[in-house]
Amino acid sequence: MKRRILECVIMLAIAGALIALDLVTKVLAASNLNMHSITLIPNLIDFIYTENTGAAFGMLSNNTWFLIGFTAVFIVAFVLFDIFNHSKNRFYRIGYVLVLAGAIGNLVDR
Repeated sequence: MKRRILECVIMLAIAGALIALDLVTKVLAASNLNMHSITLIPNLIDFIYTENTGAAFGMLSNNTWFLIGFTAVFIVAFVLFDIFNHSKNRFYRIGYVLVLAGAIGNLVDR
């Protein structure tokens, strides 16, 4: 039981660090790239600031409340799945933390 609690605390700490990194990079991008672009490799890679009010590729644009609700339900279901799954697979844990941090980062963005 103590090991499970320790694993959960470590996963939450990693997820928190990833969410913070996500937010910091978004603030830096918004403040440094707004109305500008940065070319890394000419004719190949440019960083251009843009905002998406929807989900992937602009789907459900301007349906913020639906996306907030859907994301919140997803996060709760995802956490409940993990509580009842008890997988000890390292790759599962890594994937779980990455997906959870991404979902919470998206929720904060909305």
